[in-house]
Amino acid sequence: MKRSIFGLVLIFSLGLTGPVMAGFFKNDSVEKLDNAKAITVIVPNSPDVTDNHYTKLSFNMKKLGTTRSGIININGSNVVKREFIQVKKKIKGGVEIERRIDDGTAGSGRIYYVRCNLENAQGSTVLTAQPYQVKNYQQGVISFDVPDFTEADLTAYIIHHPITFKMELDSGTNNEAVFGNLARLAHKDGENYNLPTGRIIKGNFAIPYNGEKVNFTVELFPSKTGTKVEIQGMVNGQFTSGGVVDFNIILKDIRTKIESIVNS
Repeated sequence: MKRSIFGLVLIFSLGLTGPVMAGFFKNDSVEKLDNAKAITVIVPNSPDVTDNHYTKLSFNMKKLGTTRSGIININGSNVVKREFIQVKKKIKGGVEIERRIDDGTAGSGRIYYVRCNLENAQGSTVLTAQPYQVKNYQQGVISFDVPDFTEADLTAYIIHHPITFKMELDSGTNNEAVFGNLARLAHKDGENYNLPTGRIIKGNFAIPYNGEKVNFTVELFPSKTGTKVEIQGMVNGQFTSGGVVDFNIILKDIRTKIESIVNS
């Protein structure tokens, strides 16, 4: 009898009261991934690529579902719910990427362990990301279900990060004509304006690219032969061939598209 009373006191002292106590004691499950597909991302080693997430293994948190202030009811208790995908931490030779649901403290999640290799090849940095293990876990008194996080979801999260870039083009026509082509053939993104000097024209535009949008800023300068076009932009990764994201190809495609607009 004394042992039973001591056990109850211990549970309450740990704060394990509430509608679901079993969730606190659930064991983690780990599974080896023998047939997971590798992901390759190729980033040019060029000053025209001004920033990227891939070579630094620095990926953004992606918020999902409800916001931080979202309130849900679990077994009669109102709790705050957050759901997101993030790099849980960097580990030797790779990263842990998790999808997690929590109440700000305890939660449930699914973690992929991803082996990452970076090497230089043909003027580019090549990232090879290979998932090799997955782990489910549940924490706390209020037990959230382990979120659905497939290998396809993991792949989409890894590749769908942007790089920022710059490029220069030349046109044989004047500033106003080039700006008119952009205004006519590219989507205006925000306010377009002329700087007070009247010699430099600046504008924000966007073009479609394989189902997504590429945002870029243009500055037009008069030159002896027409117009110097300076561009700064951002583009997300996407597959260019089976399992490969090659930003050399993506940036070449974008340059060709903008060049055709500028000189139309």
